[in-house]
Amino acid sequence: MATTTLTKPHSRRRASKLLPGAEPHQSDAAAIKGLRLRLKMPRPPFARLMGCSERALANWETGRPIQDIYKSRLNELRKLYDELAEVTEPESIGAWFTAPNQEFGGMKPVELIERGEMFRIWRTVFFLKSGTPA
Repeated sequence: MATTTLTKPHSRRRASKLLPGAEPHQSDAAAIKGLRLRLKMPRPPFARLMGCSERALANWETGRPIQDIYKSRLNELRKLYDELAEVTEPESIGAWFTAPNQEFGGMKPVELIERGEMFRIWRTVFFLKSGTPA
């Protein structure tokens, strides 16, 4: 009976490797590329948003594993995109990230993200959604 218990997990692992499309990182690749395309951004500015190199971004888009810290950033960017899409035209969001913004003292939102100040962007989204002046 111990032999059966040991071989079942082993055979499951082997079987999952053989299934087409069973690669666990495929959904990450689709999520990264999907968000980049929704933002209509080439890789260089999107890599800045993600806080990674262009090479890493290209690797992730082709299915290589993405580290947890970048998964967290991706999830936050997806949520931010969704919230911004409720208060502005979705087609303009990508350009908004890379344009100087008076609300942020002339800084670009991508620069705030690089500095770890995404909370300032969320604050602005809150005021936009609530209709309350900042």
